[in-house]
Amino acid sequence: MPRNRLIISGTADRIASGPTASGVSKGDSAKHGAVEKRGYIRDNRPDGLSITVGCRLIDIARSTYYDAPAARAGEVELLTAICDEFEAYGWRRVRAALRHQGIVL
Repeated sequence: MPRNRLIISGTADRIASGPTASGVSKGDSAKHGAVEKRGYIRDNRPDGLSITVGCRLIDIARSTYYDAPAARAGEVELLTAICDEFEAYGWRRVRAALRHQGIVL
């Protein structure tokens, strides 16, 4: 596979030679969510392609690429349960209790 190709949902789109080049077709990348796009850039970005250009081609903001995913629902419920059971716990003890149960924040 040539280095100047990026595959998005089965369609091959030419990668522009410079960050300001125009006319780059983004295929059907609008159908995918930010999590999928972030994962695609992280896992499939060629060595010579910067994160900035990859984000521009996939049509997400660079801040979205670097943004941490939101906490899972189970973690929030467990955090709430610990805080309700041990009202005097501060953030250090709550974090230690979560770590004891295998959740690292």
